[in-house]
Amino acid sequence: ERRLINVVRNFFLYGSFYERMIRLVNRAVNRGCHVVQDIYLVAEKKDGRYDRESYVLAQYVEGTPLSQMSGDGPSWPQAMGETLANLHDGGLASNDVLPGNFILTDQGLVVIDISIDRSVLRCQVNDIIRMRQCFDIKMPIRSPLRKIAYVLLSLRDAVRRFWRQLCGRPLPRPKSFLFPKAGGAGLGPKLLAAQRDGWRLLWKNDGADYPQLLEDFKAGRLQSTRLFTNSAYRLVHRLELDGRRLVIKHDWETDSRFEKRLWSRLVGTPYSRLIQLTRRAIDRGCPLVQDVYLVAEKIEGASCREAWLIAEYVEGSSFIAEEYVEGKTVDDLERDFKPWLCAIGNTLADLHDWGLASNDVQPGNFIQTDNGLKVIDLSLDGPIFICQANDMLKMRGWFRVNAPIRGVWRKTVYGIWYIRAALKRFSRRLRGQKPKVWIPKQ
Repeated sequence: ERRLINVVRNFFLYGSFYERMIRLVNRAVNRGCHVVQDIYLVAEKKDGRYDRESYVLAQYVEGTPLSQMSGDGPSWPQAMGETLANLHDGGLASNDVLPGNFILTDQGLVVIDISIDRSVLRCQVNDIIRMRQCFDIKMPIRSPLRKIAYVLLSLRDAVRRFWRQLCGRPLPRPKSFLFPKAGGAGLGPKLLAAQRDGWRLLWKNDGADYPQLLEDFKAGRLQSTRLFTNSAYRLVHRLELDGRRLVIKHDWETDSRFEKRLWSRLVGTPYSRLIQLTRRAIDRGCPLVQDVYLVAEKIEGASCREAWLIAEYVEGSSFIAEEYVEGKTVDDLERDFKPWLCAIGNTLADLHDWGLASNDVQPGNFIQTDNGLKVIDLSLDGPIFICQANDMLKMRGWFRVNAPIRGVWRKTVYGIWYIRAALKRFSRRLRGQKPKVWIPKQ
């Protein structure tokens, strides 16, 4: 561990990690704590202030890890909470609350692989917070000092969660991942990452070799059909492979605006965020969005200069794409599209609840399938809450549909973005230019 704060903490306050662990565990076991794995020996090789190598001789706990238990059985998270409360009363903490670290024995649950790398109080509060966030279990807090520390760290954690939501980063894992149902797949496949010839790749880990598929397509070894796109900096192809229909996009349009480059440096480029947020939403059960299988980006500085994307081809029809004209409101069209537009507004509201946004609201990006509307071509080139506000501004401005805005925070951001759009429209009128921003009729 080379982080300065941990080196200073271990050297001046607590001593080495494993040496402290064996002292705390032996003290708890001698006092009658039987919910923790016993430690018999610790051997450490030090180099200055660092622990370079360690050996630990510990008790082997006979039993079944809770990670192998079905979620349809007893309330294992509740039992974990009670076990952790008993562990805290013994002056210990887990600090690594995972079902695999809880072993079901004949005498009950035993905690293994505890990791007290900070003060015991801090680690105990970390246990309580993780049980509430990931398992939705309010375990008992049997000490006034722990309650005070829990309130303080909860406030800090709430600020961190709020910032992660603003940046579109994933929140802590839900309990369905930690305790999958019998026969289920938990959160599904994860993402793989690699660097190849100056390209940064992210792809879905479902057994398919998407990087090789992209190379075969670039080399012209795959038959494809070119699809229409209204951008001069994008090519879109559809291909069939092993009974699957896929879309391959090649995008080389760059956005040199300072705020876009700053945002890319802070939270990642739009395409990498797209596959991560889409993967998270789909794994949690979102049926409204096009699946993304691979993203390949060429990064220069903080900007993406060129990108390839492999995504699901959504079978269906875009019912008003041919009628839509950029720059016109729905009032200017001859047909009555309000029923379809209301459906689009409700779909967008549901999409926002899954932590996503379209940020490119046009009828061609909404496909009517047998299972309802699906949103394609998401454009997450900014903060999620601003992309969601752009969606609602366009629905209420261009399409004259009062789509539902759920949540106080979204309503607040929408109000700010509405004022910004009105000022832009007024400014262009003063300069004698045609307004490019449509605002809703109040």
